[in-house]
Amino acid sequence: MAPRPVARPSVRGVPWPAPPDLAAVTRAGAVVAHDDVDLARAGVVAAARVPWVGAAAESYRAAVAEQQALLDRLRAALEALLTDLAVPGSAGPGPAAWGRVLAGATCWGASGRSLRLGAGTFVAVDPEALADAAGRLERASEALDGASAALVRALWAPGTSGLSIHAPTGGSAARVGDLLTGPLAPGRAAARLRELAGSARAAAQLHRDGESRAHQRLRGAAVAAGHVPLVGAVEAWAVGTTGLLRAGWRVGFAAATGDDPLAGARREAGEVWSEAVAAGGVEVTLQGVAGALTSAVPPVLPDAVPVACAGLAALLAPGGAEVTLVPRVDPPQLPAPHGLAGILAAVATTYDDGQPTGLPGTPTATLTVQRLDHPDGSRSWLVAVPGTQSWGFEHDVATDMGTNLRLVGGLPDAMTAGVLAALGAAGVAADEPVVLAGHSQGGMVALAAAAAAAGTYRIGGVVTAGSPSVPGGTPPGVPVVRLEHDEDVVPQADGEPTRAGGDVTRVTRSLADDHPVLPTEAHGVAGYVRTAGLTDAAVAAAPGSSPGVTAVTGLLGADGTTATTWQYRVERAADG
Repeated sequence: MAPRPVARPSVRGVPWPAPPDLAAVTRAGAVVAHDDVDLARAGVVAAARVPWVGAAAESYRAAVAEQQALLDRLRAALEALLTDLAVPGSAGPGPAAWGRVLAGATCWGASGRSLRLGAGTFVAVDPEALADAAGRLERASEALDGASAALVRALWAPGTSGLSIHAPTGGSAARVGDLLTGPLAPGRAAARLRELAGSARAAAQLHRDGESRAHQRLRGAAVAAGHVPLVGAVEAWAVGTTGLLRAGWRVGFAAATGDDPLAGARREAGEVWSEAVAAGGVEVTLQGVAGALTSAVPPVLPDAVPVACAGLAALLAPGGAEVTLVPRVDPPQLPAPHGLAGILAAVATTYDDGQPTGLPGTPTATLTVQRLDHPDGSRSWLVAVPGTQSWGFEHDVATDMGTNLRLVGGLPDAMTAGVLAALGAAGVAADEPVVLAGHSQGGMVALAAAAAAAGTYRIGGVVTAGSPSVPGGTPPGVPVVRLEHDEDVVPQADGEPTRAGGDVTRVTRSLADDHPVLPTEAHGVAGYVRTAGLTDAAVAAAPGSSPGVTAVTGLLGADGTTATTWQYRVERAADG
């Protein structure tokens, strides 16, 4: 019986030479290997250009540079082999092949979106660009796998009953063997590139998610068979609100079992809230109760924390968003802000005079609006929003817990309505950029107002400090800078990590690098002003490290900018 013919292999659709032409087999394998190494080198060069500042970035670049140098030596060795085989200079891989490695090239012009401050350290990176670089390294490793396979085919040729080894002419066999097994082996280089790609992808995910280990531990606690996070419970207990679990379950139980579920839940909520306030809890107490209440939310529902907060708002803060602005007579004329620190300093002085950073005579629920007149004749605006100033829910000051509930629940709230009214009262023109900034609740208001003002005002940027997110997000193209301390639980109170990337730049800092801290200190606005100053200094020392930060601070104007300040107290219309 005659042997069954063996199909001739092909490379990218081109048939491999017939078995008798062994020299042609060797030449074809060497040419393909050379072109694949060219592709891999191009991918490595592109991956090396990811914008990244920090010690890890230096290690990454050193490792990538080492691999690039190795590929340069491998490419030179393959060119010597081609010369030995009398092969004309390779035309290189075609446009389609190059496209596999270079398409997109987002890592070439991307910018830092995740900033990390520590004890004498500064890290800036764009997670999307880093993930893009990881993809290029992976594709480069695939190209090197192709080069290794091509060199194997240069030593082996198809016979009538399978593959059989053949010896290329002259010293080519030794050259090919050395390239396959020696220090320049494409297979080894491919494995190293895959390791680098895995590290880069892991770093990208870490910066994109933006969660410290402490925050991950917080998010690990759950209620109702583990399907809903008990947000903030650990830190709430740390400051004395030890009744959070019992509070949430009591409210949920009353709603589920009483003859009048609505009245029963509201009665229980009022009682347990009084207990929580008496315990001395901070702003996160609200989110802890909301997290416990989500035990009543079916696990199939998405966004459990907003759903729970919306439910609590219906019980405790059913009022709408109708407000009245009360202009402050002879408000303090605050200096023109410079950098993130200047923006947050304006927020800090907007707190009422009962707070450490508030100025004398400043009432609760005050908004600060600054008109910034630049030396070149242009104009921009800053709106500063304080955080929670009352434990009440309704018919209290507008910066109360009811506003928190409505913000996290995605419902219209008084402070966001107040910001929109203040923009109109101050005379902001539609084409003049506005920076919205706030601490804690104020940051949530800034995010919500940016979305609500889209199409009416030109929102140039948003700055938040120690703030959770709100449903819906900000309009595309609006740079958002979010400052968060590792020890501050409040930014995690929405049940989701703050993700860097796109329009969002996340700045994180561990206060424990300097000294042990309590959650109350970690959340204070004064600490965030200091963090903002450190960020300004770090970005100035590394130009181009964070275009998101410079895009916002650049709207404040150059030296010589003057500021005119208005302040308005926001009152709910129903309060009279």
